[in-house]
Amino acid sequence: MSGKVSLHALFYLAVFGVGTTVDIDDEDFIKNCVDTHNLYRSQVDPPASDMLYMSWDGILAEVALAWSKKCIFEHNSDLQTKGKLHPVFNTLGENIHVTTGSKVNVTAAIKSWYDEVKHYNYDSRRCTKVCGHYTQLVWASSYKVGCAVHYCPNGITTFTSRPSSIFVCDYGPPGNYPRHPYSRGKACTKCPQEWCENKLCRNATRDVTRHSNSPCDNYCITVLVIRPFLIIIIVSGVYLAQQKYTNMFAYV
Repeated sequence: MSGKVSLHALFYLAVFGVGTTVDIDDEDFIKNCVDTHNLYRSQVDPPASDMLYMSWDGILAEVALAWSKKCIFEHNSDLQTKGKLHPVFNTLGENIHVTTGSKVNVTAAIKSWYDEVKHYNYDSRRCTKVCGHYTQLVWASSYKVGCAVHYCPNGITTFTSRPSSIFVCDYGPPGNYPRHPYSRGKACTKCPQEWCENKLCRNATRDVTRHSNSPCDNYCITVLVIRPFLIIIIVSGVYLAQQKYTNMFAYV
């Protein structure tokens, strides 16, 4: 993440939350979401040997924002539709938090998901109450997250008719299959080729951020820019060669 985040901004986000005008590209909001997710991922008990560092994904944030605007307390109906929501992840995971009023305390919302750990038994892989938010939050192989906040003045369908705000986070790849969310063991021992940061496995490749749902990524754009210059160079080269070797014929 480029740029510096002020202590005042972080204090404001943590204590007062974010309002309806939050931008999914806002650096303070992104940092708060990412840092809080990684904080709790690093604190699992029993400890994890394969927990990946989670970084931001702009496309996931766009998906979360689009769904949050529907003001429905249900999961996105297309999460399991292969290839529909994201160019890299066939399916996605999702957590939702609702708060009455126009602000969401992001830190508190993510903590509420983590606190479901009290209902989860690692050994038996069973929940005594709701704990799916927790298991997705600490799903070891989920390494991308994108979140959004939206204010719903007319309430949220299936939840409340009072003016409320909805906080949605989408994850790739998804978790919550019927197996352990992570492998028990000493931190980072199952990812020896990567560096270990606060008990999380990290590498530069996974940290690359996708900013747009455009079908043309950075590589595609680079090719489109360079291709005309390459054509000019090739044509010029052929022309000069033909001037020197008049009997030569070539197709371009």
